[in-house]
Amino acid sequence: MKVGSRSRYRRGALVFSNRPNSTEHLAVSIRKKRLGGFELVVHVLDVSAYSPVDSPLDSEASDRMGRLNLPDHARPLYPIPPDLLAFRPGEKRPSLTLTWKLDKNMVPGSFRIRSTTFRVECVIDPTEIEDILNGHSHTHSVAVLRLNQLVNLLAARRRNNGGSLFPLGGTIRVLESDGKLETVKSDSEASRAIREIELFAPSEIGKWCEVLKFPRSMWHKIPLNTMERLLAISNSVVRTHEMERQTPTSTLVSEPAAMTPFGTGSPCSFLNAVSRYPDLVV
Repeated sequence: MKVGSRSRYRRGALVFSNRPNSTEHLAVSIRKKRLGGFELVVHVLDVSAYSPVDSPLDSEASDRMGRLNLPDHARPLYPIPPDLLAFRPGEKRPSLTLTWKLDKNMVPGSFRIRSTTFRVECVIDPTEIEDILNGHSHTHSVAVLRLNQLVNLLAARRRNNGGSLFPLGGTIRVLESDGKLETVKSDSEASRAIREIELFAPSEIGKWCEVLKFPRSMWHKIPLNTMERLLAISNSVVRTHEMERQTPTSTLVSEPAAMTPFGTGSPCSFLNAVSRYPDLVV
């Protein structure tokens, strides 16, 4: 894998939003190759293009260290117009572009990294994704169905590797309406796709950094020692509530964890450079 100078990336890609009417800093595309197999491309908004090392913006961000969410407003990490901190259809953005070769069964192989200038094709929201998976026609049906196939593969691999967090399938949330408790499916297919990509890409980067002895920070969660007992809870609402209540928060570490509850390699922290300064440093 090589990181080269910034170049243009002309192929369009989709932002798979995890909520309606939002823009994100992660875009994905999967295309079929003429000689067989597929190519997976993940574009990450490259904030370092806006805030070079030791610049006033970099100094300001290093003082803040992260986005601060207050009760009535949020203080951003960077004093940069919000429009520049998200992919928007038709607008060019600096990007860190990760490209994987996939075989005919979509099993990932080698990959590379480039700095590119990239234009998103469109933002697709959860409702559209659900419609496509239910058989409705859409301009981007092929891309969504391919992504869904890859997501299912990645989720299955994590489970086979002992991954316990982020289980495949919807999360059930309890809501109170007119004095009555109701259960709703809150975990959309868009959220699931984003979640799997956000676990897969950083773990691949982590492996590469480890081989080349590059210093990096990694996500770390302490595995739950009560997972078997939690999975034995028959009521899905109670089970989900207990898993969320007992799951520790993530921390950043400098050494690979001996065991990861994700069922992946130790994920390298770099996807949240828009809101977390250590990810920009990485």
